[in-house]
Amino acid sequence: MKRLTGRRTCSKTGAVLNIYFSSPAELEACKKAGGELLQRKDDNEETIGNRLKVYQRETAPLIDLYTKRVEAICARHGVAIAAAALQFPLAHRAVASVVTGMRNRREVESNLAHCRARIPGDCWAELKREGLIAADAPVPAST
Repeated sequence: MKRLTGRRTCSKTGAVLNIYFSSPAELEACKKAGGELLQRKDDNEETIGNRLKVYQRETAPLIDLYTKRVEAICARHGVAIAAAALQFPLAHRAVASVVTGMRNRREVESNLAHCRARIPGDCWAELKREGLIAADAPVPAST
């Protein structure tokens, strides 16, 4: 909640800061530039709380539904959803890398295996047919 309720924009520089998490030097830079820290009207606990309730009620179930659909298609083709998730963005010319969080050696090895996994073209084609990825989206080449 603090990440959102503490969000401020410097009126002079346009920098987005946080009164709880930005350094004192970052906050002071706004004042030195002759600006003041402004809060959006909707960055308050009540509005944010309502947004979170709507998310839980309306968006989270859709994410679960689509995740299950993607998982089912990937499973039919013997593909881990993590492999598809890591490889898919790399097919786009604007993407240079995908950065994943890893806490230990096992997770590093798992991510490497997912990056190296073979994903059949039929898997990407089915995801497109089912409307789970855009029909014109670039997909990784099958190996």
